Amino acid sequence: YIRTHGRDVLALVRIFNGLRERNGRPTVGLELRANEIVMVAGFLERGQEAGHLGHFDARTMAAVMKAALDDLLIQYADHPELDLDTYGAQLVAMFERATRPDE
Repeated sequence: YIRTHGRDVLALVRIFNGLRERNGRPTVGLELRANEIVMVAGFLERGQEAGHLGHFDARTMAAVMKAALDDLLIQYADHPELDLDTYGAQLVAMFERATRPDE
């Protein structure tokens, strides 16, 4: 979807992230992002408990994963020639190495 609608998605993300309360504090965006991170951290913790993942701080890893995916939109908007398949494969490889079970 990003490949065919990258600029549209980026525009929506920028609008969503720009929403502010009257006092200038960001609105739902921060809460939603925090909830997404908590949810992913929970999945990571369950993987750790089952021995499928190594030792790392699940909340930090979830936040880094979220940031990497969010930045993909910016990278693609700035560089539409970006090879999304290669970029995605590199992210997967990086996070697999970072989360693999301890030996």
